[in-house]
Amino acid sequence: MINHEQKAISYDAWLFWTVANRCNLNCTYCNASNPKRMIKKFYDLGSLNSVKMIKVNLGKLLEQSFQKGLFPVYRETKAKLTPNARTVIDIPALIRTLDAAQKIFKISFTGGEPFFVPNFIDACKAITQKHYITLFSNLTSPDIKTFGETMDPRNVLEICGSLHIKELERCRLLERYIENFILLKKKGFNVSAQAVAYPDLADDVENYRLYFQERGIDIAFVPLRGRYRWKQYPKSYTEQEIKRFGFGPFPKSHTDIMNSFYRKGKMCNAGYNVGVVFPSGEAQSCFLLSQSLGNVFTKIEFNKKLIQCPFPYCSCPLNTYDPYLFKRAVSENNEHDSALTC
Repeated sequence: MINHEQKAISYDAWLFWTVANRCNLNCTYCNASNPKRMIKKFYDLGSLNSVKMIKVNLGKLLEQSFQKGLFPVYRETKAKLTPNARTVIDIPALIRTLDAAQKIFKISFTGGEPFFVPNFIDACKAITQKHYITLFSNLTSPDIKTFGETMDPRNVLEICGSLHIKELERCRLLERYIENFILLKKKGFNVSAQAVAYPDLADDVENYRLYFQERGIDIAFVPLRGRYRWKQYPKSYTEQEIKRFGFGPFPKSHTDIMNSFYRKGKMCNAGYNVGVVFPSGEAQSCFLLSQSLGNVFTKIEFNKKLIQCPFPYCSCPLNTYDPYLFKRAVSENNEHDSALTC
């Protein structure tokens, strides 16, 4: 998470963009590049939110079907979720959309692995002429060096080096990760190492921490969001596991971690000044709310009001990952409501 007290930055909206679903790694807790795991991911979310997801999204889906026809809506939905629906970023179209929105954006690129997009670095250069980016990468791409040498660190708010320890060891890529991490750090980028707190790592946490600290890297663990041995996480972490992992930027108490993901009835800025984007460029309020915000290659339009989260479980609580925009959204809405009552 960005510390705005330490950085003189300001932006109006955030797009969390799954820019590619391909990845060179095959982590057991990730659905990238594996359709069977993607189905499992939707099952996990569905088992927690099934009734609410149907009630909230079915009406909008039916409305779209009546307006456009069932098969066009089906094709649009399939294209939105299909890996590599767009193999390159249409940079001129993207910049036109951002300019037309008349906002300063933070765009977070994730995947899969963003560096699988052929013109990814060119897109980052174009975006950061006026906007900011953050990046989630496993730091194994040979393009990391080019990125580090050509990008201005001042416009790259954060690089999250996704540290998949077991998989990097299996693929013999751990040293490459470390080399690229140190390279970016020396270039002045705000780079961090975040590992998923997979339960079978619990016994070796301190050994891994020491190993990376000796190489100049501090690890932060983030909660697993999914199933492990038939248990649903993060709610199944024991107090001992939470103490061992620490959970980096997240609150350290068990109660606070639960509150981060279980948000039913709480205010949320999904769709107001934050949204998620799929590889096709299609944007919507969040991963669970299917309300369209447009497409980053044509037009983006945000909602006018905050919402109350209708779901028992949220896999990616956007207001937790960017508290700066959530506080700003709450303040703006309070001012709007006060103006209406005057």
